[in-house]
Amino acid sequence: MAVTWSKVLALFIAIGYVTAALLTGPSAGPGIMVGLIMMPPVAMIWIPEHLGGSWTKRKKTVLYTYDEPAALQRPLRDSHPGVVCFMGWFFLVGLPPLVYVLTTRTG
Repeated sequence: MAVTWSKVLALFIAIGYVTAALLTGPSAGPGIMVGLIMMPPVAMIWIPEHLGGSWTKRKKTVLYTYDEPAALQRPLRDSHPGVVCFMGWFFLVGLPPLVYVLTTRTG
């Protein structure tokens, strides 16, 4: 697992969210909650190959399917690491502003 600029940036963004929650919250509770909420998106960005698969070492084809059929007679397919990483970035950067806009909109 190589540490890239995007992984470090994701970590700094998550730390920024936690710091903002700690500074603006009435107690440490919101900061801890934000820290716990930020853990899955950061994990999706840092280790997408593990979170998108079934954690087995079976041989995969080009389409991320396994060579042997499953019990249901159709091939199992893992999520591509790029898709998992994209969803991590969406949850980290795209979803908070969207939730803010939707919750503060006056009707």
